[in-house]
Amino acid sequence: MIIGAGAGYEAAVLAGMVETVIGLEDDENLVETTTARLAEQGADRAVIVQGDLAKGLADQGPFDLILVNGMVETVPEAWTAQLAENGRLAVVVQTGRDLGEARIYKRAGKTLSYRVAFEASPPKFEAFNATKSFAF
Repeated sequence: MIIGAGAGYEAAVLAGMVETVIGLEDDENLVETTTARLAEQGADRAVIVQGDLAKGLADQGPFDLILVNGMVETVPEAWTAQLAENGRLAVVVQTGRDLGEARIYKRAGKTLSYRVAFEASPPKFEAFNATKSFAF
């Protein structure tokens, strides 16, 4: 699954490598244009659906791979809960002002761990900002 499928580039590339790709996008117009674009390119193993990015697609999971197409401050529990055994979640988590760590989360039984792959600065999903709190 691709969270924030956007224009469909990642979905088209992955469709040539895996059995099925589901892209999740919250913008109905973007879903329609991306679906048409994928059809034009013959990427018949990729589909784009509309839904709440934070919720993922629990009814379609569990997933072997979830790719988040943007940077987040927080990783919703729904995403990690939808990982299959040995499934991976690839996401850039913001660690500085405009910089983040590309993290690869992996599920093993009830354990979830991650490793840092590299630093990156993709566009940020503002909807996943950490809750601001006041502290001295």
